[in-house]
Amino acid sequence: MFDLEILKSVADKNSFTYAYRIPAIYNLSGFPKALTLANCSGSLMACGFLTKYSHNTTASDKETEEDFIACNKSWLSLHPSAVIEPERQKAFEANREIDEKLENIKQITAEAIKKEQRRMFG
Repeated sequence: MFDLEILKSVADKNSFTYAYRIPAIYNLSGFPKALTLANCSGSLMACGFLTKYSHNTTASDKETEEDFIACNKSWLSLHPSAVIEPERQKAFEANREIDEKLENIKQITAEAIKKEQRRMFG
């Protein structure tokens, strides 16, 4: 987004980093699981999920937040710097625990998007 100059300011960069839950130093374009997690996070934030404007302030918010935190910890433990090593990335992509959390996150994301579409368009 910054390379295309869609986002231009430091404030935009901070918003992007907040919504997508990844440090801006990482390029996730070649990493499907990490990119899917980031996209789900940004989509949920755009729908107000996991914010004070959430459609659903029940246990699913907390569970989803915990899933994101666990996945981020896994990513950061394997990639403590901006250098992404292929063997460590393979370990992240092969992690079955992350697969389970990702499936839950994807389901919650789809539900949140449907709720937001109904709210916006009836």
